[in-house]
Amino acid sequence: MSNHFLNRALWFNKKVSILLITSNKRSFKIIAQPTKAIVSGKVFQKYHEEVQNRNKNFDLSTVWIFKPLEIVEQTLLKRVEEESCKRPYFVHLDRLAKES
Repeated sequence: MSNHFLNRALWFNKKVSILLITSNKRSFKIIAQPTKAIVSGKVFQKYHEEVQNRNKNFDLSTVWIFKPLEIVEQTLLKRVEEESCKRPYFVHLDRLAKES
């Protein structure tokens, strides 16, 4: 996410949407509000060194602190399961014909 948009959200008290994908391929949409931007000091230094140790080609400009407002799992199998529970009658006719 661009610092430009995050700064704007911070200054004007707006929400942002963050997509998080875990190492085991689960995905989450997080609606959050930026609460703080850290650009120097001990906290910034800690994360800057961590980023540099992982990959020398990346540089860290800001450490962002967010207040999560909503978290929704977006993993495909999870979403299909939720939709079939919410709307059990929304089944394509071809699927009904195969089952009978």
